[in-house]
Amino acid sequence: MFRRRSTVSLLGNFGEVRLSRDYTPSFWNLTVFDPFGTNGVGSYLNLFQSGGLGTPLLSGAGTLVRANNTIGYFLPSGIGGIYGQAQVAAGEGAAGNKYAGGRIGYAAGPIDVAAAYGQTQVSLAGDRKFKMWDIGGSYDLGVAKLMAQYSNMKSEQVGLFVADASQRNWLLGTVVPMGQGEIHAAYSQAKGKDAVEGAKARQLALGYVYNLSKRTALYGTIADLKNEGGSSFVVATPPTPSLTTVNAAGVATLSSAANTKSRGAEVGLRHSF
Repeated sequence: MFRRRSTVSLLGNFGEVRLSRDYTPSFWNLTVFDPFGTNGVGSYLNLFQSGGLGTPLLSGAGTLVRANNTIGYFLPSGIGGIYGQAQVAAGEGAAGNKYAGGRIGYAAGPIDVAAAYGQTQVSLAGDRKFKMWDIGGSYDLGVAKLMAQYSNMKSEQVGLFVADASQRNWLLGTVVPMGQGEIHAAYSQAKGKDAVEGAKARQLALGYVYNLSKRTALYGTIADLKNEGGSSFVVATPPTPSLTTVNAAGVATLSSAANTKSRGAEVGLRHSF
């Protein structure tokens, strides 16, 4: 209950004001410019949501995908292809929930590009923050839709003997229509910097969707993920108890043994109600 999106909005010529639990602006590029929509074993989030590059990089930030207690504003449509939003989320006295961010983009014809920034206060004292900025885009050639994105994250580790941890991710992907079906493919990488220098991971994902109707489709996906330099990302959705650990901030994360491979496959039937 209420673990996903739950919002109310006021819309008009002025745009949209949206309240409650919603996606963060810094997350939107991750899902919009991922051929798998950050769902399933091929999700780009596999390189974000685990124990990761030697340490739990998110370090208690609970706003990578959604935030509670948000107030957001969206620009109105019809202003020359420009779209954007701004959002703040109250911490409510809990570490890892206080968020502020924004996103601006341009979509016209076959082109869609956007950039976003967000930061989360991960300590009640306000002396530690998780910061993230990303940029992404897509171009629809008709015979294929090409996608690309880049993300830069930094986790402040305030302490005499604790260095900051940084992570840089990128993705190249495509969706190729074939009659009633579609081929989805993506290659992505994550590299550590600063405290996690040398750690890296890469993921290759391939899927096929066959549309039985406008609302119903069969799908299948395979994914292969490789860790190096101490990283410990894992392909797993939904999280399985045997792969779940708890980091120093008390946040459950997915983790595998360092420098191992992780593979996954799925088949399913999707229906939009």
